[in-house]
This record gives sequence, structure tokens and C-alpha cells, in this order.
Amino acid sequence: MKTKITRTALLLLFVCSCLVISEILYNRTFTSTLSLRDEKSDDGKEIRQAYSHQILQNTSLSQTIPVLRKNGFDCSIDHRNSSNGNLTMEKLSHLQHRQITIEPQEIINPHDFKMLQNEPDICRRQAGGGDSREVFLLILRLSKPSDFKRRQTHRKILNAYTTNEQQEQQIVKQLFLIGKTFNDTTISDIKKEIDNYHDILQEDFVDSYRNLTLKTIMGIKWASIYCPEASWVVKADDDVYINFGHMIAYLEFIGNAKKVIIGNIVNGSLPIRRPKSKWYVSREEYPSDKYPNYVNGPCYVISGCLTPWLYRESFTVPFLSMEDVFIGVLAERLRIPLINNRLFIPRLLYFEFELFYVAIMVHLINPDKLQDDFENYQKLLQKYLTNSTEEYSKQ
Repeated sequence: MKTKITRTALLLLFVCSCLVISEILYNRTFTSTLSLRDEKSDDGKEIRQAYSHQILQNTSLSQTIPVLRKNGFDCSIDHRNSSNGNLTMEKLSHLQHRQITIEPQEIINPHDFKMLQNEPDICRRQAGGGDSREVFLLILRLSKPSDFKRRQTHRKILNAYTTNEQQEQQIVKQLFLIGKTFNDTTISDIKKEIDNYHDILQEDFVDSYRNLTLKTIMGIKWASIYCPEASWVVKADDDVYINFGHMIAYLEFIGNAKKVIIGNIVNGSLPIRRPKSKWYVSREEYPSDKYPNYVNGPCYVISGCLTPWLYRESFTVPFLSMEDVFIGVLAERLRIPLINNRLFIPRLLYFEFELFYVAIMVHLINPDKLQDDFENYQKLLQKYLTNSTEEYSKQ
């Protein structure tokens, strides 16, 4: 009897989650875009514009960045030179190098760091592999140089999804982003890890909490240059569990609702001015008394088309150590709609099977137990599915 009640509760929770997703998609994806400027494409759909064409008209270029872009597809926010403003991502197999130019009158946040470790080919199709699909989901995980155990766990979790033969998977790539370390043992271990897995990016800024913004910018820059075909880019911390099946199903459900940032939205947050606080921000760093709306930092999803524009805009905004707020500032300047999704769980106090079962992502309070929690979830899920199948066969 207890088992039956539990399954009924799970079913109700799943149905409620679907209703929440539908509500979010309607209210956020379509209603919130009313703040953007309108432009009608040739196929009759209204496309919301998000950026002033003044930057594109500026001929005084301060810096030029090479970006690998789709041939024949303009991923710009302003389509003033395009006869068709439709933002639907075309399935184009041809890629070529072009230039994305940074055109502000003055660059005030250069963040020009040297790439110490790169994996430029990770998003390219394997020669002779027979798979012509493009990357659907690019995961950029912020990691500490010494956290090999967590990286290994996330590799296992992704592998569990990609090797599941019961469903046809979208192409998912995962990279770990680290800064510079001065520990000789860690440096040696990282070199071995790179040789084994080829999934680590590193720039020459010091790896620290206050430099998480630099890590995120590094990832956005890399995505713009080396993985422009990715439909969606996920920024995630290494203490976040992602249910790839649920996340991909949700993003497939959104479909053509491009040019958005998705996650757990924070509204009306105030800067913390206490110097001893971990989240301290001085008035010199951020003068305003209130942060713009932003998506909570542990995990959020960005439309792949937006990465070059976020990267370019990052040069025009003063550095802010609060990484998620910094992205929120860029989104506000570019008028990018934010979509709130309640299945992005901001904090999990203890393992709950029901929550793992329906969540898209979970921010863990004890990330060192990530492997144990994932294994418990897999065992309980398999048990639940087996029992459900047996009960169905008895009917």
C-alpha cells in the first residue's frame, strides 16, 4: 500500500512539474519578450530584437576576435543587413572562419588572458564516425584544478547518459574550466588528466573564487570560437548534478525559442557591502544599490547563438566578481529575456529520490557525496522502473 501511494505521489509530482514547465514557457518565453523591439520575418513570425545597431555601424574597431561561425547564417542580434530576420537555427554542415568584431568606443574590461590548455577540436565531428549531427548541448563546468574526483564523477554521469541504448541521445560535450595553479603536484596531475581525457580548458589567471567571472568569460569565448554550432550552452559549477535526459527534453520542448537564458531567476537582490562577506562587492566595483534580475550562478542555460554577443559585450562592462550578476548585467544591456524554471533546484539539503527524479539540475549542499547520490538515484530508479514493469505485466 505504501509503495502504491509513493508511486501515485511521484506521478502527481511529475504532472505538476509538466504544468509548471508549460506555465513558464508561456509566461516567460513569449510574454517577457514584449520588452524587446519587434521585427517581422518573411515567414510572418515576430522576432524580438535585442541590441542596438549602433555597435554594428561603428567603424572604429578596438579589437577583432576570430570566431568560427555558420556559413550563411548570421548569429547576430541585430539583423539589419539580413533580408530574413527569422532566428530559427538552420541545419548547415558547412563551417568557415569569420570575424566577430568588438566595436565599443572604449574597452574598459579587457580580460585578455593567454590560453594555457585548449581543446579546439572537441565539438568537431569525428572523421568516419557516421554521425552528422551537430552539438546540441555544450556543458562548461567551472572546476578547481585540484578537484579531480568531482570531474571524474561528472564524466561518469555524462557517460551513463550517452551510453544508454534505450533512447536516441542528442550530442552532448562537456569541458572543465580551470585557472592557473602554482602547486607542482596539481600541475603534474592535471597534465596526466589532460592526456587521458582531453576535456580541460585553462587560462593564465589565478584560480580563485573571485575569478569565477573570468572562468565564465573564458568558456563563453571558447564556445563562440570553437563550438558555434551548439544549440545550447550550459554554465555549471562542479557541485551541480544535471539530469541530462530531463534537460534535453525540456530544451527540445522549447524548440525555436532562441535567444534566452534559462535557470533559477533571482529578483531584487542587493549588493553585500560587508567586507568580510564571501559575496562582498564594493561601491567602486558596483555603484548601484540593486542588482538587475539574473539567473542563479550554480547552473544556467544560454542559447548558443548568444555566446559571441555576450563575449563582445563583456568588454564594455566593468569587471564584477559576482559571476552570475555579471552575466545578468550583460543580459540586461543586450535585452536578453530570462526564463525562470522551478526544476532548476537551487539547493538540495539531503538526497531525495523524488526530487532527483523530476529535477533538471540540482545544486548540492554536499558535493563530495555527488557520486553516492548519483548511484543511489540510479539504483532506486532502476528498482522503480522494474517494479512498475512487473505490476503492468500482471494487469
